[in-house]
Amino acid sequence: MANAAKDNSATAAQAGAGGKKKLILIGVAVLVLLIGAGVAAYLVLLGGAGDDGQATDETAAEAAGEPTYHKLDPVFVVNLAPGGRAKMLQVGLQVYTRDPALVEALDRHDPMLRHHLFNVLSAQRADDLFERAGRERLQHALEDEIRQKLEEVGVREPRIDAVYFTQFVLQ
Repeated sequence: MANAAKDNSATAAQAGAGGKKKLILIGVAVLVLLIGAGVAAYLVLLGGAGDDGQATDETAAEAAGEPTYHKLDPVFVVNLAPGGRAKMLQVGLQVYTRDPALVEALDRHDPMLRHHLFNVLSAQRADDLFERAGRERLQHALEDEIRQKLEEVGVREPRIDAVYFTQFVLQ
C-alpha cells in the first residue's frame, strides 16, 4: 500500500512537470507567432515585404531597359575660339541611355539639340581639348546641355547615362 502511494505521488509529480513543459512550449510558440506578426506588420508598413520587394526590383530592372547608343549623325565640325593650337574640331557623338523614350526625344528634337551642341563645341579652347581633363569636361558639358534642352521642351527627367566621343579630331 505504501508502494502504491509512492507510485501515485511520483506519477502526479511527473504529470505536473509534464504540464509545466507543455505550458512553456505553448508560451514560446505564442511568443514566436507574436514576433513574426510584428515583423510582418513592420515590413508591410514600410512597403518592402517579401514578394512585393522582389516585384519592385524586377520593375526597376525592366524600367532600366536595354542599353542603347544613339548616334548623333552627321559628325560635328566647328571652328574653335581663336588663339589656340588648333582652329577646327571634328567630333562624333553618341548618347548612351536605357530609356527608349529618350531615343525618340533625341530624334524628334535633333535640329534644336545640334544647334545648342554646336554652340557648346565652338566655344571651346583648343588648348583645353588637348588634355584629357578638358575632353572630359566637354563630355559632361555636352551631356548637361542635352539634358537641359530636353527638359526645356517638356521631356521629364531625361535619363542620359553618358555622352561618348566616337571621333575627336583637332586641326
